[in-house]
Amino acid sequence: MIDFLSNPELRDLKADILDELKAFGVKKGIAFRFGRGRKAADSADLQLVVTHASTGGKKPLTPQAEAFKRNASALGLKASDLNKTFTLWDGQAYELVGANMRAPKNPLCIKRIRDGKGFKCPAHEVVEGLKR
Repeated sequence: MIDFLSNPELRDLKADILDELKAFGVKKGIAFRFGRGRKAADSADLQLVVTHASTGGKKPLTPQAEAFKRNASALGLKASDLNKTFTLWDGQAYELVGANMRAPKNPLCIKRIRDGKGFKCPAHEVVEGLKR
């Protein structure tokens, strides 16, 4: 079976769509970017995210990042610690990306810098890692 669109073709299509929308966005004071999408053999679902131009097209905070900012002090951290890089006991660098307060044992969401893989982590490990 032949793919509907290969990954490189889909990337090019998304870039072309953003180029076409750029002038419209400037006129209306908004910015566009693509969020998550899904590709099947015969279709592709693309999420188009519209933000106010004053944000510079930056990604809005994720629900996990918002939860961290709300609950940072309860976790023994500061809201400014969000997106900070730290080192854990394994010697690798991680970034603090948010919190899931429904996970009491491992409430923090972290991302390994080397490959971008996400993990859950207890708060005391991040507190110790930020001190290193």
